Amino acid sequence: MAEVSGKVCDPVPMAKWLEDENEGECRPCSLAVAVPEYQRVLEDAGLSDHATSLTAALEDEEDPVMRVAEAMDKVKEAVPGEVREALRAVDCMAQNSQEGATNGDQS
Repeated sequence: MAEVSGKVCDPVPMAKWLEDENEGECRPCSLAVAVPEYQRVLEDAGLSDHATSLTAALEDEEDPVMRVAEAMDKVKEAVPGEVREALRAVDCMAQNSQEGATNGDQS
């Protein structure tokens, strides 16, 4: 579980969340905000190779949005616990921003 603004959040994997997009949502728009935040967290932790993997995923010609979501999930599996929790907090912010933007604040 991650904590964002004092609230506990259990984000779903980003690729699954992206696949389950609801009408009226722009989940790829949230990824556009989440990816730079992932990269910042990773670079601050000295894990720039993982940050670079996200940039590489964005260069996928067939489906860059899904590739980056999958890369985000893989990165979370590969990093130490403290960094993983920081990345899960980013996921929570991205996933909850879409819910709040389309359905009102459900917290």
